[in-house]
Formats: sequence, C-alpha cells, structure tokens
Amino acid sequence: MNAELTALSKAGRWDRMAESITDDMVDAFAVVAAVHELPRRPADRFGGLLTRLSFAPPRDMPDDEMADLVRRIRQACADVRISPGAATAGRRDARYRC
Repeated sequence: MNAELTALSKAGRWDRMAESITDDMVDAFAVVAAVHELPRRPADRFGGLLTRLSFAPPRDMPDDEMADLVRRIRQACADVRISPGAATAGRRDARYRC
C-alpha cells in the first residue's frame, strides 16, 4: 500500500489515493464514531494508554453540545483505570485523563 500511495502522490492523483484507503484502514488509525458513541469509544479501544485526544466535531455542533461532549469524553476516560504493571505503574494517580 505504501508504494502505491507514494506513486499516486508523486503523480498528483490525490483522488485515487482516497479511493485506495478502505474503512478498515481508517479504523486501524482512528476512532470513528457517531457523536452519541464517541465518549466511550476511545476508552474502550485504548484502555489506560490514552493521554491525549483530539477530534473533529461536526461543524454545526452548538457550543453547549460541544462542551457536554467534551465533559462526557473526559468522564469516560476517568472511569477507566490502568491495570497493575502498565506503562504508567508507579504514578500516584493511575487513572488517565483526556
């Protein structure tokens, strides 16, 4: 896939590059979810390993809904605890926050 995408980029075939990327490929690198599913998805997928998160909300989302979504994502992250022996073992607070 790398060679194919490189060749397409050098040829300026950006439209063909997008056609080459499957939904499975996107899912391997990104959390794709409807807004109502988003708060739990990063926590479910990454467990206690997530320390930062950025996302692109719908452009027409009102500010109050955005604030609520951020609050719910943070809460879902706070609800997940790192298991003993994880990479952050030894820290006083073993919870992670988004």
